[in-house]
Amino acid sequence: MKRLVLRYRERFFLVLLMLSSLFLCAIIYDRFDERVDIACSAHFTQENKVVDYYLNMNVFFHLKKDGSGMVSLDGDVMHQGRYYHLRRDVLFDYTAEDNNIYRIYAPHILKAGRDNVPDVVMGNNFFSIAPDAGRFFSVVRIKNAYLIGSLTTPGMLCR
Repeated sequence: MKRLVLRYRERFFLVLLMLSSLFLCAIIYDRFDERVDIACSAHFTQENKVVDYYLNMNVFFHLKKDGSGMVSLDGDVMHQGRYYHLRRDVLFDYTAEDNNIYRIYAPHILKAGRDNVPDVVMGNNFFSIAPDAGRFFSVVRIKNAYLIGSLTTPGMLCR
């Protein structure tokens, strides 16, 4: 009978140890998982007088924990004296490369009916979808906002 009681205690402690280990692994995984869950919006303006380019837009930026993301762009573009309407979503997958550095894979652009900006204008001045384009970006949390930009230049403060 005494041996039977020890078995139940041993089983109880074994189950407790297993559950504690699973809980600890889940906490460690969540703490060191480089993927983020961010949704924010910003106003963005870009000007390049050398090529006569001006961009004025609202941006909605969303990175999901599952490694997918979306950027929604809505605004106006002026390039070499021509005015365009911008309304597109960019869907993509991302991976964490380093501390606050992420890489975009497989971008897919969805244009709304009013979007008439030539892809080459956006690609040369804002974001290229060319297969060999470097698609790295940084995301740094600053209090209640995110500073989103390229590897060398901050782009926008997103809240």
